[in-house]
Amino acid sequence: QGAITHFTTPALDGLVVIDCGWLLREITVIIRRPELHPLPLDENLSDSSDFEDLYKHALLHPAFVSQLFPSRSEQDRLRLLHVMLLAGFALPVFSSQQHGAFLVPALLPSAWPTDSPLPTRAHTVYIALHTTGRLKRQHFFTTDNLAQYCHQPVGMFARLVAQLARLSQLSETTLSEPQLSQHAAVLTLGRTVLMLTENRELHCIEVRFTAADARGVVGQVTQCLEALCPTQTLHHELLVELPQDDGTRPQDDGARPQRLFVRVKDVVQAFVTDTEDDLVLAERSIPRALIAQRVGFVLPPLHAQATYDCFISY
Repeated sequence: QGAITHFTTPALDGLVVIDCGWLLREITVIIRRPELHPLPLDENLSDSSDFEDLYKHALLHPAFVSQLFPSRSEQDRLRLLHVMLLAGFALPVFSSQQHGAFLVPALLPSAWPTDSPLPTRAHTVYIALHTTGRLKRQHFFTTDNLAQYCHQPVGMFARLVAQLARLSQLSETTLSEPQLSQHAAVLTLGRTVLMLTENRELHCIEVRFTAADARGVVGQVTQCLEALCPTQTLHHELLVELPQDDGTRPQDDGARPQRLFVRVKDVVQAFVTDTEDDLVLAERSIPRALIAQRVGFVLPPLHAQATYDCFISY
C-alpha cells in the first residue's frame, strides 16, 4: 500500500520520486541547524552573506541553492525549490539584497524582535480564522469564545507574514528591514509600521500598527487573507475589541473578566446605518463618539455625509 502525489505544475512535469527518504535528505541540506547538523560544505560557505541570511534570518536566495547542491543540475535545483514551495517549506518573499528570495519558516528565530518601533497607542485588529459558521453577523465574542471557535492552521502565521513582507519590500517608502521570528514580526507598509503576533490566549493573530494610512493597511491585510483562504473550508474575520469604560466587563461564572470583540464589518454597518447617538454593539449601547475614538480607523470616510456649518468674517 502507498500513495502517489501528482503535482500539476509544469516545473515538476515528469518528476518521479520513488524514495521519499531521498527527497527529505535533499530538503534537510537546506532546512537544518548548522551548529547541530553541520555539513562538510559549511567550511566554504559559512562566511558568506547568503549563509547568514538563511540560518539567521530564514531567507533563502536562489543563487545560494547552487552552492548547496554544486553537483546537481539547474533543473534539479529548480525542482527541489518547487517541491519546497508546494509543501509549504518555503514561501516566496522579497528582500532588499535580491529581488527574489524565499522565506523558510522553520528557520525563523524563536526569539521575538528585539525592539519595536510601535508607539504605545497603536491601533489593533485581530485576525480570527475558523472552519465553522459560528462567527456570524451581529454576534459578539468573549475571550473564551475566540479560544473555542478559532482555529490556527499550522503555517498560516508564516504565510501571512510572507505575504505582507512581500508588500513591504515592494513599497517605495519602507522604513526598515522586516524583523521576523516564529511568533512575531515587525514590518512596514509605506509609512505604517505593523507588528504581528500569535495571540495564543485568543487563538488569533494580533496586528498592531501606527496611525498612518490605517484603513489602507486593514485593506491590504484583508487582501492577503483572501489569497490565503480561497476555499470554503477556512474562513477569516477581522475583529476589534470594544471599549468597556463603564466597569461592566462580562464575567464568566465569577471567573476572570472577559474582553468583548466584534467583527469589523458589523462596526462599520452599525456606524453608517444607525443614526442614534448610542450604537448597539455586543448587546449593549456604546456612545458613537467612543466608537469613533477607539476604532474609528476601521470606519470608511464619511465626509460626503457630514454637514459643516461655518461663518467667514472679512
